[in-house]
Amino acid sequence: EGLLIYYLVLGAALLLIYGKSRRAQLLLLPAVLLLGVRLSGEFGPERVRMDVLDTGQSQCVVITGPGGTRTVVDGGGGFGRTFDMGRSIVGPWLTYGHLPRVDNIFMTHGDRDHAGGLAFLLEKFAVGRFYSNGDIPSGRIGERFKAAFEDNGLTPQALVSGEKVVLEPGLIMEVLHPSSDFEGSRNDRSLYLRLLWNGHPLLSISGDLDRKGIRTVLRRSQDLSSRVLVLPHHGSA
Repeated sequence: EGLLIYYLVLGAALLLIYGKSRRAQLLLLPAVLLLGVRLSGEFGPERVRMDVLDTGQSQCVVITGPGGTRTVVDGGGGFGRTFDMGRSIVGPWLTYGHLPRVDNIFMTHGDRDHAGGLAFLLEKFAVGRFYSNGDIPSGRIGERFKAAFEDNGLTPQALVSGEKVVLEPGLIMEVLHPSSDFEGSRNDRSLYLRLLWNGHPLLSISGDLDRKGIRTVLRRSQDLSSRVLVLPHHGSA
């Protein structure tokens, strides 16, 4: 996509530079038009895209809506305290062919393997909205979070079960856990999120729920159906 944009701009520039030559116009114009058709086709289909980034033993999921909105669920972490997952992996991936902007960030909970890479995004990206279960990371990562919130005038919003966040028309993020009165460990208080597109459940993300959290989710009489499930603890034992 980024390469197509480059050649489209290059073709338009050459057309302007050599526009006096009728032959150059005839040669370059079809190429520019073909690139334009190819480019517009990329944005045509109404589809929701999910990318699970390779962040090692941690989690980062990116959801791109049909209207172009981009939502990040968790930002990865780990690889030691000197490795910035956001700067090295998540940020570069998000900016490949895109401006450094994220419409929504959901942090399932504040552990480093889910929250560590988000600090860089909050510092360097234009972020529309930030959601969590009310947790804020501890230590240096937490300090970076708080400074970024203050610098950007961004108010984090705590979510509880039953709430729904509209990412764009027809694309809804449901919160199925935790309830406002739930008591449990930091892992068990992870957000359990379900993504729906025009009412169809596409994706469920379960944070780092442990046994108590999983049993609580299962006991409630609620629809848990989904085409894709991101396992608790990002699939670890």
